[in-house]
Amino acid sequence: MNDSIKKEILVICEQDASGILPATSDVTAFADMLSEITNLSTSALVINSGKPEPGPEPEGCGRLIRVTVSGRCDFSPGMYISVLSDIFSELDPAYVCIAHTLAGIDFAPGLAARINGACITGIEEIGSDANGPWFGRQVLSGKKIARTRALKTPAVLTVTSGEFSAKPAGENLSRPVIELTAEYLPAFQCVTEKTEALAPAASLTDAESIIAAGNGIGKQENLILINELAALFPRSAVAGSRPVCDRGWLPYNRQVGATGASVRPRLYL
Repeated sequence: MNDSIKKEILVICEQDASGILPATSDVTAFADMLSEITNLSTSALVINSGKPEPGPEPEGCGRLIRVTVSGRCDFSPGMYISVLSDIFSELDPAYVCIAHTLAGIDFAPGLAARINGACITGIEEIGSDANGPWFGRQVLSGKKIARTRALKTPAVLTVTSGEFSAKPAGENLSRPVIELTAEYLPAFQCVTEKTEALAPAASLTDAESIIAAGNGIGKQENLILINELAALFPRSAVAGSRPVCDRGWLPYNRQVGATGASVRPRLYL
């Protein structure tokens, strides 16, 4: 379909059993800024599991799209890719905005490949010039910010949490609501169960003090020293850089940095 009739910025509302994840508000704020640049309308898309009651409604966006999934609605990357690519023939968005979470970065590239679109991940800045919108993302392990432009649409964008401020919540009572249905039958794999990962006393997002380990620790055995230092502080957590997590010295839910969690502790060492 011709780009000129792509009239929508679509916010994918990531959710779990407790409802819409807080990161969605950052994505909505980013979509509002992109809307001001492109003059495109915004829609929030919520996937429901086929239960009688509709899912929670997110704040913001001009209209709400509810997609009821029959079959196995496990909120896996495969489910997002299958369901979203199927319904995009009806919606035809120009930009698809997703939170830069572990789940988001899992399915965003696959979704872009399925719909033959562009993919830009880890966006922290947005602006525009004579050629249209550009998106800033960290490169070279966070040493530089690269301004990147989507050369084709649709473009799948993942948005880093904490970088964009949401507008005050307004009334969404009069916005249009569109109901769609989709079916998902896993072809190769499916999620059978989700359990909480083992973690220190404080998670990275809740910790008041974070002690981070990088290449400088030399070897895995030296993590004992990092843990002993963290134990000196209340509500502390141990984090690691991507190389440390890639080596298996720390699990990926401990990763911080350009491709890890965004944190705001009172103390970061």
